[in-house]
Amino acid sequence: MRNMFFTILSLMMLSATVSAQVAVTKSLPGKAEKSEKKASPPIKADEPEKDANTKHLWRFDEGAIDEISKLEAVLTGEAKLAVPDRPCPDSSKAGKAVQVSGAGDGIEISFGRSLIKSSELNSFRAEAKIMYSAEIPKGTLNSDIFLLGSGWNNILGIFKDKWKGYLIRGDQNDEIDRQELLKILVPSQKWTTIAIGFDKRSSKAYVEYDGKKIEFELQIGSSGNDSDLFLGGFTGWIDELKISMD
Repeated sequence: MRNMFFTILSLMMLSATVSAQVAVTKSLPGKAEKSEKKASPPIKADEPEKDANTKHLWRFDEGAIDEISKLEAVLTGEAKLAVPDRPCPDSSKAGKAVQVSGAGDGIEISFGRSLIKSSELNSFRAEAKIMYSAEIPKGTLNSDIFLLGSGWNNILGIFKDKWKGYLIRGDQNDEIDRQELLKILVPSQKWTTIAIGFDKRSSKAYVEYDGKKIEFELQIGSSGNDSDLFLGGFTGWIDELKISMD
């Protein structure tokens, strides 16, 4: 009887030991736990923010069609879609961008209506990521760097005269603001935000580069032609073009 008691006691202790070992094994990180883990999704680069006022957005990864309203951007001159050596950090993926290398190379967009004179439009902003590697040499051709035009006297943005250099179109204090523009619009090998726009509620227009903004009085002329937007006229790359209106 005594031997049977010790035998039962030994079996109970052995069973408790095995159970404890199983519990410890389950709590330790092992193969079974690793097999249940799922791979983390790849981290995407930041994409341009969209809101209710974002009317057009061109990413250029798959072509020159606006992903919101399907408006087509026309590549002018020798501009072409290609994969840059240094992809835009704000691109949705490491895809294509627009490569430009001459005064007439760029992106042209026709809106089919006048934007500057429109009584239904309070504000307009066009912004893009560019790598402004080099400017076109003086004495060659004029360059429409970033311009919104609705006829001969309704033009807003940055223009490069083949002799005078950079000018701000639509600005009465052009010479003063031109000197400010020369300080900020400097070629580099990095991706930078460039923007132009206006707000009729404050009667202000502006050009912007690398976070630095030059603001001036909005001039609205008599011409009411349909508006065209051009971006280019330098050596480098263009990507992630976004247009907002309200």
